[in-house]
Amino acid sequence: MSGKKKVVVIGAGASGLPSIKSCLEEGLEVVCFEKEDSIGGIWKFREGKPCSLTPGTQMNTNKLLGAYSDFPAPEKFSIYLPHRMCMEYLNLYADKFDLHSRVRLQHKVTAVSPLEDGRWEVKVTDPTGRDLIEMADGVMVCVGHDNIPEIPDLPGVDKFGGKVIHSQDYLHADNHKGERVLLVGNGNTAGDIANELSRTADKIHEDPYDTC
Repeated sequence: MSGKKKVVVIGAGASGLPSIKSCLEEGLEVVCFEKEDSIGGIWKFREGKPCSLTPGTQMNTNKLLGAYSDFPAPEKFSIYLPHRMCMEYLNLYADKFDLHSRVRLQHKVTAVSPLEDGRWEVKVTDPTGRDLIEMADGVMVCVGHDNIPEIPDLPGVDKFGGKVIHSQDYLHADNHKGERVLLVGNGNTAGDIANELSRTADKIHEDPYDTC
């Protein structure tokens, strides 16, 4: 045994990757479990599949302020990065600091339990469906606050005859051609969807519903 403290990082997105890097800089042994088939977290766009992005999503912070302090975005990149460029940036970052080798893709963490000796037991399911156990001195949870959809309890919605979907189930503006759409919420994602639907929907209404 190396004698190094071991840290498990859960999630290989925009928070998980610098967490891996920081652990390595501190001389820690680190392994990252990512349930998807690539790094990127919410910036991984899946064409035709539910995700946290729309086809036209881009960063709302310019690259000078939104980049990691030790890895500026390439000069050739747009000022406001489209999601595909965000993914390219994250991969460049992982390449630069050799982070890919620390990430186990398609490994889903199913449970994290504290032990009496101060360590942690991390249960993981690998790509074959086999259950594994990883012991760690510390755990960093980097799954993001947008990981689980939040659906407000709207009185009367059960009597509504139209379609009700969460933004993570939104796939493309063409699927709502000619429809009258009510967007509940007034955040960045709602703005992205409203912008895309403006080209295809018959009419768009927006309700800045506060779910906090």
